Amino acid sequence: MRTRRTRGFTLVEMLVVISIIAILAGLLLPTLSSSMAKSKELHCINNVGQHAKAVIQLASQNRGRLIAPDPTGQWMLTLDRLLGLGQRTEARLCPNAVRANAGRGSVDRAWTLNGWVGSLAINTHISAMSPGTNDYTLMSQTEARTPAFTDGAWFESGPVTGVSWPADLGGASNWILDRHRKAIAVSFCDGHAERVELAMIWDLKWNRTYIPAGRQTNPSLGIR
Repeated sequence: MRTRRTRGFTLVEMLVVISIIAILAGLLLPTLSSSMAKSKELHCINNVGQHAKAVIQLASQNRGRLIAPDPTGQWMLTLDRLLGLGQRTEARLCPNAVRANAGRGSVDRAWTLNGWVGSLAINTHISAMSPGTNDYTLMSQTEARTPAFTDGAWFESGPVTGVSWPADLGGASNWILDRHRKAIAVSFCDGHAERVELAMIWDLKWNRTYIPAGRQTNPSLGIR
């Protein structure tokens, strides 16, 4: 009586299967990577948006006045009284910058200041200790395109009126860094938040006298 043999895979068949798997992986991995990046970006946009809404709520409780920093000049303690988040919280961190430096942060690191940890920056023109002619003091003075919070390498951002690109996009500037594929998360004084391309940063209404400058490019930094 003959014994029936079970036929296995040949070497050629195994190589074909492995090649197909490799091709499929090559097609799917970029899509998966893009989806993960988009998810982190949306998470960050939500965080800056929540902080903008907190500023609006604070103003509504204070006769329309914008955030009044605590005596050390920080917004974190002022908003924490309203949000109850604590010194280190995911709500103050971008998913791409959850690890913290001691002091100034970077594109992939949060900042640390007197025990507070975060990777968001407030627009200094809505939180000045001694407001000048360029600064907003009332919520009614702001516009729909006035930034409230952005991704940042420090706890505040001080935008300039002229085009001044940093030496790199890794954190040399408080507010121009490549944290979301040549873009940053920005929330505005009307409460909405969105992804803003780095090329469009100067097109926002940063302070009372600033005139939006439109799209700005810097090919050497990959900004087009």
